[in-house]
Amino acid sequence: MTIALKVDPAGDMVLDGRKRVKVISGTEKAVQDIAVLLRSLKGSLPFNTGFGTDHVAIIGSERNLLVAKDEIQKALASYTDLTSFEVACTFDENRHLIVDISGTLVTGEPISLEETL
Repeated sequence: MTIALKVDPAGDMVLDGRKRVKVISGTEKAVQDIAVLLRSLKGSLPFNTGFGTDHVAIIGSERNLLVAKDEIQKALASYTDLTSFEVACTFDENRHLIVDISGTLVTGEPISLEETL
């Protein structure tokens, strides 16, 4: 079982009631891993330039939903703990990409999340 520090959407560590850094595992960790993968700009990590989502391609396509969905699927395919997934994408009135993901982890547990990019 792998563990991780819990972070909020801004990337700040979350503290528990005792003011200690909260540790997560299992499905909660997988959901957080996927959210971080989607929010990260592909190429921004110097030692793993393939990590992240190609936001430049999404914006460069003038926010084409087919391109956005394809780039999200490419990013999710790199997450090895996810065995199957479905992606739905829409843009809101402020042109933010809203991504709905449902899938199954290698453990057989279902996951579901919505992320705004």
